[in-house]
Amino acid sequence: MNARVSGWSLYYSDGSVYTGETSGFMKHGSGVMTKKDGSVYRGSFLKGERSGQGTFSYANGDSFTGTFENE
Repeated sequence: MNARVSGWSLYYSDGSVYTGETSGFMKHGSGVMTKKDGSVYRGSFLKGERSGQGTFSYANGDSFTGTFENE
């Protein structure tokens, strides 16, 4: 993994930022992942992957709310 930790945020080399719960430097629990292109996922993470209930908002304003499985 190519990330650094600051408080409860992970900053990735591709410009993405995760803010939320972590476990062992992995996204785990509730959090928000913001991509460099402006898209945002708000919801549950399990062992570093989107998993469970969440909302993905695309940079163009469209969004999807539902269940994610290991994405």
